[in-house]
Amino acid sequence: HAQVGGASDGSPDMNKRAAADADATAEADATADVTASSTVAGTTAGANAFAFNAHEASAGGGKHSFRCPGAVPLACARKGGVLHRAGATEAVIELARISGLPPVGVHATLPASGLDALRDAAARWGLTYASTADLVAYQRRHTVTVEKCGPPARMPTKFGLFMAHCYRSKIDGVEHIALVKSDSEDLDTPFCKSRAALVRAHSECCTGDVFGSLRCDCGPQLEQALKSIDADGYGVLLYLRGQEGRGIGLGAKIHAYSLQERGLDTMDANTELGLPVDSREYGTGAQILTDLGIRDMRLISNNPKKFFGLTGFGLRIVERVPSHIAPNPENLAYLKTKEERMGHLLDLDPLLSAAAPLGSNGQPKAARPENGVSARSNGRREPSEANGAGWEANGVDSEEE
Repeated sequence: HAQVGGASDGSPDMNKRAAADADATAEADATADVTASSTVAGTTAGANAFAFNAHEASAGGGKHSFRCPGAVPLACARKGGVLHRAGATEAVIELARISGLPPVGVHATLPASGLDALRDAAARWGLTYASTADLVAYQRRHTVTVEKCGPPARMPTKFGLFMAHCYRSKIDGVEHIALVKSDSEDLDTPFCKSRAALVRAHSECCTGDVFGSLRCDCGPQLEQALKSIDADGYGVLLYLRGQEGRGIGLGAKIHAYSLQERGLDTMDANTELGLPVDSREYGTGAQILTDLGIRDMRLISNNPKKFFGLTGFGLRIVERVPSHIAPNPENLAYLKTKEERMGHLLDLDPLLSAAAPLGSNGQPKAARPENGVSARSNGRREPSEANGAGWEANGVDSEEE
């Protein structure tokens, strides 16, 4: 099998380079270890050694039976395969396993790198092909990669009472939480196959969810989803951690914000940093929902990518429930980019026409009489649009003075 190696699609370029350096060192160490301990005297380089090694590998020979004259180096795949390291060595071993063959393969490097070069070679020689990203996606869909951290517990919130289930990813160790609303007595599997659950898969957003940032709509979406699930009585809020800034991380997200303040939109800011526009994956979330007993769901989302990311593992989306949040002056440009360039189904025009004017704190401005005097000011004249001072001073609406 000829395999073009590298990180899976969607990984940040700078992280690719850092990971590649580390992985190259680890792979070189593994190769050196096998080579140093398995050289056989009297071996000739070239095709004979290649054929001998291929035969020994397929026959299940031990590492000391391999011949390593230098022309054909041996490399060891990392335990866990492409889900732990999306490299060429892991990819070719994974491909062999999927094919029902012994976990051994030949890794050949093409003169030109990249998926386009692989497609050209496949077309020229009549070969089937797959990218490393394809293998990663396949394994995520067919390998159980999450485990429960412990039993569920009550989680009383200002939005209602939920049962909290915590899961840990076997791939990266990140913990995720599911807030469940159900009348089932089975706490471990609270959902049944015959009823569609109301589901919100929410990506972690420290700035919006914790600090109430007005630069995005994440915080209001989270609160709205919890209210809706509590009112419905049968659903789950799945909080996926490690997905800050659509997967680029908190530090890179703040850096992207600084670029947006210089005129770039949210997509171009990520690209300027050499990062993907959206690198989130939802295979982990799909496995958590499946473990909770969900089969059919009514998905609260505006993002079409989630429709495809959450399918699989026997899941089916029977309805999309919109999550529309009124924009504010701080996030209007961001939301327009999501709608116009990223395909999010935000339906902004009706929201803008129906919304009251908003202040810089994201709250509706109070209506004022035409003479510019506040009804509660006891005759004291507040700043008015006429004198150019506007309705706000030092970023605080007059309602809060």
